Amino acid sequence: MRKSYRLVQKNFRDLKSEVVDIAILPWGATEPHGYHLPYGTDSYQSEEVAALSAELAAEKGVNPLVLPVLPFGVQNEGQRELTGCINLRPTTLLTILDDIAASLIRQGIQRLIILNSHGGNDFRFAIRELQLKHPNLLMVAVDWWRHPIIRTLVDNPGDHAGALETCVMMHLKPELVSPETGTGRSVGFSIKALNEGWAWTPRNWAAVSEDTGIGDPRGTTPETGKIVVDRVVAEIAELIVKLVKEENIYQKL
Repeated sequence: MRKSYRLVQKNFRDLKSEVVDIAILPWGATEPHGYHLPYGTDSYQSEEVAALSAELAAEKGVNPLVLPVLPFGVQNEGQRELTGCINLRPTTLLTILDDIAASLIRQGIQRLIILNSHGGNDFRFAIRELQLKHPNLLMVAVDWWRHPIIRTLVDNPGDHAGALETCVMMHLKPELVSPETGTGRSVGFSIKALNEGWAWTPRNWAAVSEDTGIGDPRGTTPETGKIVVDRVVAEIAELIVKLVKEENIYQKL
């Protein structure tokens, strides 16, 4: 039987004498994803990508542990009011991560990857804050969908429930993808600086999207999803191995 690296599938005998090299925390969200994808899209994606990456990294001599997925995230106005959308405040996200970090440190685990699938979850502020409290825990946030390889594989990936997320879910959880999609039609800001990204304010989802999607999901395939997942998993697995095996993550000055 193939070994599982998911904590939820292990028992105490499995872990009693194991040395865990690195923990991987999948973090998703519970929110609408257009008319065709489930509310758990981000959570499914982060959990599966984390597990597959852990398996591949283990083949290269490291022992990762995939923690249970966190299914709630930070939501925008216009999305958090919709039925079933669950919102975390950024301070709540920080508190949850703090408690998890403290647990890992007590157990001798000194490396943590946060494998994030939700754009509203910004872990940079949290990691900076927690470095002051947990200086011996290396925390790395991974937004898998931002990997530059994505745009070489999907022409118009979209921003939310578009072609990228749709093809990945068609590969990972095809039974949960409805064939009746929306168009993913959306609009940007009326102010150029906000569209260019050097000025920022959260988007009101109701103002920018007709069906909660941003990006056209039509025409994508599960075959494309498999290619995306395989390539991203290979990249993340390599990162896991390097974080475990390299004593210094910096180049020499």
